[in-house]
Amino acid sequence: MRPVIDDSMKNIQGDHPFDLDDASLLVAASDYVFVGRIERRTGTRYPNPVRPQTDYDVVILEVVKGNLEAGQEILITKQGGISEDGSHVELFDEDDFMPEVGGVCVFLVEVLPDPERTLSVIGSYGTVPLETQNPVRL
Repeated sequence: MRPVIDDSMKNIQGDHPFDLDDASLLVAASDYVFVGRIERRTGTRYPNPVRPQTDYDVVILEVVKGNLEAGQEILITKQGGISEDGSHVELFDEDDFMPEVGGVCVFLVEVLPDPERTLSVIGSYGTVPLETQNPVRL
């Protein structure tokens, strides 16, 4: 379930190299695609003052793309989160949300070229909530 966006939430703008409404392009551009359940939010980091990053432990329920295993718990980093001064939540786009513990989502993940090989999800297109009434088809 998506939280209500109010005045305490702000959008971070980004540029995209292709149409984000095309699911086949999103899957092709992703290193990993899987269905997962949020186990816990482990913290928020501030490597860039405009873009907080929120870390989550996620259990993989079903692998769609990539070399991962169902049942594996991994750390993902979602672009966005509580601002460093705590005054608002930074979201990547107007349809974005910060997933809740226990929520099940389809994750479209990019492996960043940093030394830690961070598993990153960005915006509403990187974290798609799964609801049994409206299944996501990839």
